[in-house]
Amino acid sequence: MGIVERKIRHNKAVRDSILQAARRIATEDGWRAVSIRKIAKHIEYSPPVIYQHFPAGKGQLLQTLQDDGFELLRKRIEKAQHTAFERELQLVNISLAYWKFSLEYPELYQVMFNLEGVFVDSKNTTAQLKRAGKPAMDILFHMTSSPKELEEVFFNWWAVVHGYISVTMAQQLPLGSPKERDDKEQKEAFLRRAISRFITSVKFISGR
Repeated sequence: MGIVERKIRHNKAVRDSILQAARRIATEDGWRAVSIRKIAKHIEYSPPVIYQHFPAGKGQLLQTLQDDGFELLRKRIEKAQHTAFERELQLVNISLAYWKFSLEYPELYQVMFNLEGVFVDSKNTTAQLKRAGKPAMDILFHMTSSPKELEEVFFNWWAVVHGYISVTMAQQLPLGSPKERDDKEQKEAFLRRAISRFITSVKFISGR
């Protein structure tokens, strides 16, 4: 391996370690605790090294994590679409995959949607959500009576799943829903029923 290749590999390793450190700090202490200085301390580099990789500072770092999160979510959703033949079951499985993604990567999900004290000044969040959720949008297209309704129905679906995730993260689940201490299977069943009701309502309104 030549000098140039080693340098490229080293730079990538440092960049990845910066992103991982930010996520680790957020997981342990929350996103408000994440700073360039603290990240530098975690990876045992000086702050200028962080700025070499992220010249715009913390904002650019968060934007990168947001992009990475949406790309990972897109792959999870696309994989979930192929776990069933019927469209309705596909949408249920996509919704569950979305939810499980938030459980596995809560710190990324918080960055993606500005939760738990984090703020990413991004104008592309909606576009990234549509790209990641395209399989869901394709399914909903066949459930709506008019293409004009599609975008609204897509965001209705997202609001159901995102809302459940948000109140779960905030530990503010309403009466009758699974509590934080309850097992994962019960929460999954709760979300599954919510999506099934959503599908029924969409089909009813669309006359299908």
